[in-house]
Amino acid sequence: MSLRRRTLKSVHDFAEVFSKKFSENGQIPAKYGSYLISTASFVGTQMSSSKGRDKICSLIQYLAQFYFECHNHSSIPEVRELIKQKKISSYRIAVNIESSMSSGRKIFRFLKFMDEIAEVSKVAKLKKKLSRKILMIIGHLASAVYFFLDNTVWFASVGFFKDFFTDPMISYLKYRKDLFSFVRLITNLCLSIIRRKNTISKARKYKEVIDDLPERSVR
Repeated sequence: MSLRRRTLKSVHDFAEVFSKKFSENGQIPAKYGSYLISTASFVGTQMSSSKGRDKICSLIQYLAQFYFECHNHSSIPEVRELIKQKKISSYRIAVNIESSMSSGRKIFRFLKFMDEIAEVSKVAKLKKKLSRKILMIIGHLASAVYFFLDNTVWFASVGFFKDFFTDPMISYLKYRKDLFSFVRLITNLCLSIIRRKNTISKARKYKEVIDDLPERSVR
């Protein structure tokens, strides 16, 4: 298969095609230029809000964490030995990225629990099924407690109220924070399942209506 007909399957493929096209005519191929523009537009849209920036930072953080955790739990003895000797530079970089991103994201979650409390009052006014409203309220309340505890742990970690926030207290708060994070994830998962079920049900109804229409009307 020629290079001209290859599909874009990886960053390496893109770099190879880009280099060849640019060396041939000195300009970026239109379809790849469009791809770059659309990607940059998407990232720019996400970065325009604090919530979007938090999502981008969380993606980078968890990718870095995934990378060094794979090394930590590697079944290859040589890899574990190199980690102990601190000879894998990419491992150290991933650890530093995860740590810095985790600290930097704290500012995006500062006082965010107040937004979640405000969402509870909005959900209570929605005209939805009671079961769905209860799930939404539980999710927002769990998120509010999670963000509040996250802010509290951050305050404790930087040295506020040292006499009160002992190490056992901080460990307890972290455990509770993770527990409420799990609760909000479960409620969001349940809501996603309900939304998907409703979407499928609506799609079937629309299909039945279309199938019942006269053939001329469909055309």
